[in-house]
Amino acid sequence: MKNYNTIILEKDLEISFKGDRDYIYASDMFILIAKELIAKDFTNIKNIDFSVHSISNKEIKLLLFQSDVLETNEDNLAQIKFESNDTTYFGVIRKGSSEILKRTEYNEKEVFSNAEIDKVKQRIELSNDYKKYSNLDVLTAMNKRLLYEVRPDIEGKWLSVRLQLDDLEDLLKERSNYAVELIKVFSNKYSKSILLSNNKKIGNLFFSLI
Repeated sequence: MKNYNTIILEKDLEISFKGDRDYIYASDMFILIAKELIAKDFTNIKNIDFSVHSISNKEIKLLLFQSDVLETNEDNLAQIKFESNDTTYFGVIRKGSSEILKRTEYNEKEVFSNAEIDKVKQRIELSNDYKKYSNLDVLTAMNKRLLYEVRPDIEGKWLSVRLQLDDLEDLLKERSNYAVELIKVFSNKYSKSILLSNNKKIGNLFFSLI
């Protein structure tokens, strides 16, 4: 088993179930990480690669390192790599032992109810500043809707498993337009979409079928 280098940040993250779900969302994990990094004065956060390996119904902890030597641990739910002011950081989200006690309201259908879908272009677009949920929640819900609309032949449940961003600020800032374009579905099990804000590409979102 590989050992971690020095931990530069270790923090329990308070997370809630969303709506009637009994597992935690990838988008919630990522937004909590982003908020923690900003609170710890990380700036110019770029070239982000966040991936989720398994779902969980337990509390979570963020461990951050300035090293890519990551320990294999069955409690690691996700990992992240990013750059901040020309320094590369690596981190993991680790599953805790405590039960999640909180639940927040979430209506996924409400998010995309006014979205426009172009099945030929495999694109979904929402033209308003949707402040009720995070931008990532909106884009994630839109991508899920798009997959079910353009690939009704694939049965199962789609979950977000990976997010790549050029710049964190592009995701978090207010906008007047959201768009997602499906690029490819691999082996009917794994999808890649591009995320756009005001017609500018800000990253890639990957889903997996369970």
